[in-house]
Amino acid sequence: MPQQLDKLIFDRTAADVAQLKAVTAKLVDRAATAEEQAAFLAGMKGAYNDTDLNRVGAAVAYLTARLGSLGYHVNTMPVTDWQEGDIPSPAQMAQYLANIAALRDRLPYVAPDTPEDMEGLTYQEANAIEEILHTLEDVLEAMQAAFLTRQANTLFMIAGGVFNHA
Repeated sequence: MPQQLDKLIFDRTAADVAQLKAVTAKLVDRAATAEEQAAFLAGMKGAYNDTDLNRVGAAVAYLTARLGSLGYHVNTMPVTDWQEGDIPSPAQMAQYLANIAALRDRLPYVAPDTPEDMEGLTYQEANAIEEILHTLEDVLEAMQAAFLTRQANTLFMIAGGVFNHA
């Protein structure tokens, strides 16, 4: 799996969110241990912040380019330079989700639905965003493998085929 997709997170749980809330409360009360502080700063799975936005943005950029190389034009505008403390506007988050929806809808496959908006984002919706991207990569790999298998040992491939000129 490409580097842009190997770190996608789609296994967040209610326990991850509860752990984040507990650590956050301890940080506010100045009762967090050094280990809890380090875990919070490293980015806990129950949070959704700049690192998540950048990871998804990089995956969107990669998949847009990959689809384009296969002849599927997808109009996306991924952002990959979110910084800690950035507060995305509603328009930026609408574009963020539009990118996911555009990729998801380009090829026919079953995956979670794209969340309607980012307001009150649940861990299930956060998982869905990244699962869509992961599944899309799997579909693209399966399509390419099927195409190669279908073309093998045909006169077209023996004569040079499309993949023999790369």
